[in-house]
Amino acid sequence: MNKNDHIPVLSSEVLDALHVKKTRKYIDATLGAGGHSSLILAHGGSVLGIEADNQMIEIARANLGQVGDDFVIAQGNFVNIDRLAKENGFTLVDGIFYDLGISSLHYKNGRGFSFENEDEPLDMRLDTHSQAVTAADLLNSLRRDQIEEMLGAGMELGEARRMAILIWKFGEKKKYRCVRDLVAALDGMPRMGKLHPATKVFAALRIAVNSELTNLTESLPRAWELIKPGGTLVVISFHSGEDRIVKQFMGNREKPVVPSEEELEKNPRARSAKMRVLRKEKNEI
Repeated sequence: MNKNDHIPVLSSEVLDALHVKKTRKYIDATLGAGGHSSLILAHGGSVLGIEADNQMIEIARANLGQVGDDFVIAQGNFVNIDRLAKENGFTLVDGIFYDLGISSLHYKNGRGFSFENEDEPLDMRLDTHSQAVTAADLLNSLRRDQIEEMLGAGMELGEARRMAILIWKFGEKKKYRCVRDLVAALDGMPRMGKLHPATKVFAALRIAVNSELTNLTESLPRAWELIKPGGTLVVISFHSGEDRIVKQFMGNREKPVVPSEEELEKNPRARSAKMRVLRKEKNEI
């Protein structure tokens, strides 16, 4: 994996929302390749970077080149943000940032995140050490209605049902093992606008394998407790299910910040990004 392939989304908007200043402490709940953390560090902030994927931790170390008082890495899932923060001395911070989903680098790591890499195993685990169930395991064990429920978090009901029937019928004839199997199951499905029919299915399956929506729901209130009065929670989401959880937690009706046309020209992957911000009042405990 080329460590420079990933472009951080809405980088200037994140810095502005977090009010990054020297000596202030921040938690990057989704360290990834370290793109956003590097910007916070460059502006004088201290960062605790949380990352579940050991491969991504190595890339972040290579990109940032420093691990010390100003930058600490914690291997783990953000669902445990309270424990990881306490263990690393970040129990009261000025801001916490989430960049949900996966890095563009994940599409090249051999774990079946992309439908374009048909020979890869259908794995999709972010943490291959502590997570036992792969994407193939999940598809081989779910009933049709359970597959439909899994897909329904990110697409229309009728669309989810049609996809679920195809996936389940294929699985009745052959066990899922590699990316090619799932692509074959979806063969013949029409495009959804500009999207390949497999795009939403692969996203929904990855989210299910890694319990991403459940983890996010549990993590946000824990993160909020770590933010000092006057501090900020910033979340970038790429999936309707994620955004629904964030919007419900924040309870605000403001429109999300989205990438500019200029940013989209440079980074088309940012097209579905939505950034929401919640500031803790100075008199709020």
